[in-house]
Amino acid sequence: YQFQDFYGNVTFTGANGSSAKLFGFSFNDQVNFQGVAEYDWNATGAGTELLLLPSASSNTIKANFAFSSYDITEDRAGSPPRKSSISNFQAGLDFNYYPGDDIIKYGLDISGNRTNTEITNQVCRTISQEQFTTRLAGFGRYKKKLGDLIIDPSLRVQLFASFQEVRLEPRFSTKYNFTENFRIKAAGGLYSQDLMSSRSERDVVNLF
Repeated sequence: YQFQDFYGNVTFTGANGSSAKLFGFSFNDQVNFQGVAEYDWNATGAGTELLLLPSASSNTIKANFAFSSYDITEDRAGSPPRKSSISNFQAGLDFNYYPGDDIIKYGLDISGNRTNTEITNQVCRTISQEQFTTRLAGFGRYKKKLGDLIIDPSLRVQLFASFQEVRLEPRFSTKYNFTENFRIKAAGGLYSQDLMSSRSERDVVNLF
C-alpha cells in the first residue's frame, strides 16, 4: 500500500476584516494485491473564498469558487483495466444585509458535474459512458425577528440546464423562544437535486 497526500491553505486578512482564502489538495493512493488486482485512486482539488466588508456599511459580500476531481483505476490479473472518474465545480456569489436584528440574503450559484466510466470487455472492445450536468440557481431569504418569534421565508429558483428544467422552491422556517432553555422550531419547503448514475456489468455508482 502506498500513498502521497498533500493539503495546503492560506488566508489573507485586510485591516477592515475583509479576507481571502485559498486551498488545494492532492491525494494519491495505491494498493496492490499481488496476483489478484491493483487499485489506484487520485483526488485533486482547489478553491478560493472571498469575504468583502465595505467600510461604513452593514453589507457583506461573499464569493467562492472550487473544483475537484476523483479518478480510480482497477487492474485485475488477466483482465483489461477499468476506469471511472467524477469531477465537479462550484461557484457562488451572495450578498448579506443586516437591518437591525433582521437578515436579508440573496445571490447566485452555479455548479456542474461530469462522470465517466470506461471498461474493456473480453473481446477487447472499449465501452465508455460519459455524463454531464449543470445547475444554475438564484435565491433570496429574509429572516425577521418579532420579539421572541423568528420567521425565515426564502425562495430558490433552480435551472437544471442538462435536463432543461426549472424548479421553483419556496421554503419557510420559524422559531419561537419560550424561555432561554426552551424553544420550538418548524420548517418546510421544496427541495430538488439531480441524480446521475453510471453502470457497468458489475458496478453501480450513485452520485448525490
